[in-house]
Amino acid sequence: MAPLPGKIRDSGGRLVKHETPHNKELELRLNIMEATPEDQHSHHGHQDNPNAFKSMRDHMHPSCMSAPSCIVPPTEQLVIRPHIVPLLPTFHGKESENPYAHIKEFEDVCNTFQEGEASIDLIRLKLFPFTLKDKAKIWLNSIRPRSIRTWTDLQAELLKKFFPTHRTNGLKRQISNFSAKENEKFYEYWERYMEAINACPHHGFDTWLFDYYSKSAI
Repeated sequence: MAPLPGKIRDSGGRLVKHETPHNKELELRLNIMEATPEDQHSHHGHQDNPNAFKSMRDHMHPSCMSAPSCIVPPTEQLVIRPHIVPLLPTFHGKESENPYAHIKEFEDVCNTFQEGEASIDLIRLKLFPFTLKDKAKIWLNSIRPRSIRTWTDLQAELLKKFFPTHRTNGLKRQISNFSAKENEKFYEYWERYMEAINACPHHGFDTWLFDYYSKSAI
């Protein structure tokens, strides 16, 4: 009579399980994947230990983690009141939005209230993340943790991201080649011109010429 599949006869003629390297490896993998929390705890210490044993199944699921913020505000106390957040302007990071205009509007809102003895830098650093939405919010969360410590740092990072070099060059060309439209009155021309100037405060042109024409237009 032939032995059953997976069985062989030993020297005494008894049927025993036939072990192969493949079977042993498969059994080991299954045991690891099915390891219970009790087994992990008893063999590898407390579950809160970051170096504790994890099964293959554990590694296949994302762990719940929150990355530290990129902003390190001053060590002062500030209570953000619920009525303040709806008053803040919003910035989505769209090409049609101007980060300079957003910063100016945000600073104007922040200057209208003072919370205790909190510094204006603390107020701005705490409130600014509430103004960012969509693409802009994703950008803020991607900045290296604890790398921003002042309001100046945060402004510089925002402008670097959402006012890139090609945008600056385009506005500078617009300013240098600016011309009046047909039958356009001077004050209308000047208003358009100053809008272009204000859209790119870092244009690099001499400001004395702007002052001269502005006085002439009055």
